[in-house]
Amino acid sequence: MAEGAARTLGALYALSRKEGPIWGCVRDFAPCARWLACRTRLDITKTMTGLDCIAALKALGEETRLRILRLLFKEPLSVNEIAEHLGVSQYNVSKHLRIMREAGLLETEKQGQQRLYSVVPELKAQVAANNNILDLGCCTFRLDKLPK
Repeated sequence: MAEGAARTLGALYALSRKEGPIWGCVRDFAPCARWLACRTRLDITKTMTGLDCIAALKALGEETRLRILRLLFKEPLSVNEIAEHLGVSQYNVSKHLRIMREAGLLETEKQGQQRLYSVVPELKAQVAANNNILDLGCCTFRLDKLPK
């Protein structure tokens, strides 16, 4: 589990170097990775949103998921609508949404045969209160800098 957290931080660091600073650790990258590596999943405290930091980092450690999150902060969308906006297959979008939902970032609402995905209200409130900054406790994400 600790290796996975360090890999996730490495992927986010590489993405931030490519796209500009979208996230920042409370500490420098290396100490933050060591800090995460020495903790077990149960030892990490949950932030005010109730998110598990490692699960959220894993869910946000892929560029497509960041793009999906950016879309869903604007409005609830179905899998088809997200796939159309991003030019990604519905299959891939479904897989990404499952990972984000299991991490506690998204919720679903059934409308007829479709499911609409949206960002959890507590998360939206926290981001609105922090000027478009998602604070996971160990790291922060500037949502205005997410990939389009």
